[in-house]
Amino acid sequence: MNTKALGPVMTLLGVFALGGVAGAGGAVAYLRHEVREFASEPRMRDRARLRGLSRMLDLTDSQREQVKSILEKHQGERQAAYSEMMERCGDSIRKQKAQMVGEILAILTLPQQEKFQAISRRQEEWFFFAPHRPR
Repeated sequence: MNTKALGPVMTLLGVFALGGVAGAGGAVAYLRHEVREFASEPRMRDRARLRGLSRMLDLTDSQREQVKSILEKHQGERQAAYSEMMERCGDSIRKQKAQMVGEILAILTLPQQEKFQAISRRQEEWFFFAPHRPR
């Protein structure tokens, strides 16, 4: 094989590979955003739940309407219970993280502290994202 022709071929393959990685990263970011938006809307979750139940149980139209009514009737209570559960379960992690963040901040310079706090806030928003919280 001609070694002079190998350089441009490798460059072309590298460009294609990097394009694929960039495209995949963009697609993942977009889908993550879309799923987050979908999951944050209680009506969307109830609609998906109703579709799933309809398909798995082969519900009649009448049954589907009754299940829909039941889901709507209990939606507020279910959301409140979910919110309470998420708040209580996350407390111990938040306390431990606050202690760790405090210790890390103590060894950083002021510019590093500002960057670290921004990173920490983004991480907490992502980790503790819950559909029940208004955004």
